[in-house]
Amino acid sequence: MKLKFAADYVNRILDGHKTLTLRPELDEEIAPGDQLELLDHESNPFALVTVDDRRWTSMEMAAKMDWDGHHNYETTEDLLSDMRSFYPHLSLDANS
Repeated sequence: MKLKFAADYVNRILDGHKTLTLRPELDEEIAPGDQLELLDHESNPFALVTVDDRRWTSMEMAAKMDWDGHHNYETTEDLLSDMRSFYPHLSLDANS
């Protein structure tokens, strides 16, 4: 499977500062042990990684968590705003 990342995230992933991703569309497609090819915003591969964990949570709960390896959010609306910029085709709310 391939996952695409915005240009701002590529260096943070490569230097180990970004170690997780929140994805509202993945459903049950990814499992621990799976290998993922990471692509930049132009679909160029930049890393091959192995999934070590997968969790399900709502946007509301995700916004409240102190994530190591991911940007932390002040409010649920801050997280939703960020997610909507990446997923404009999805209808996202606090329960997503």
